[in-house]
Amino acid sequence: MKFTIITPNYNGEKYLEKCIKSVLDQKVDFEHIVVDAESTDSSSDILNSYSHLKIISEKDNGMYDAINKGIAIAEGDIIAYLNCDDRYPDGSLSMVLEAFNKNEKIDFVYGNCRFVNHLEQEIYTYKVPPLFGNLLKKVTVMPWAQPSVFYKKRVFDSLGFFSIKYSLASDYHFMKRVILSELKGKKINKTLSCFM
Repeated sequence: MKFTIITPNYNGEKYLEKCIKSVLDQKVDFEHIVVDAESTDSSSDILNSYSHLKIISEKDNGMYDAINKGIAIAEGDIIAYLNCDDRYPDGSLSMVLEAFNKNEKIDFVYGNCRFVNHLEQEIYTYKVPPLFGNLLKKVTVMPWAQPSVFYKKRVFDSLGFFSIKYSLASDYHFMKRVILSELKGKKINKTLSCFM
């Protein structure tokens, strides 16, 4: 199975390259789509120095619009988005792939997330609490850390893309739609991403 990782970017030169490298260092089949909103910093120079990237460079209507553009052209079986200041630790995507390979009925995989500061020093690790059935459907906060969630492409085929109505919380809105659906998820008790 192939991954599609989507990174929205606008003037993220300070962190962008480490994000790209963290994906590049994963030992899986992947495509990395960076959707850049015509940055005015050196982002384009950084992006153009990595020939493996698929780059969309055009104005957008915010982060979720940018992510949707990436989803629309995604060729991977597993889709996730990673903001330009976030990272995947070594081996993250291999663990995700293993979980999907063990059970083809799983629609999404999620795990823990290490929160880091601007110096990439750990603040704490968010460990997904055990939430089940009806309790999960009543949760009013994001139960999973966004960069540690990986969806099969069929999830977007079924539910649609991120709503651009919510400029800061469309990922929560999307997760809620996932929770209220009949889709099946699998928790991995490992740190799958670093969130700045």
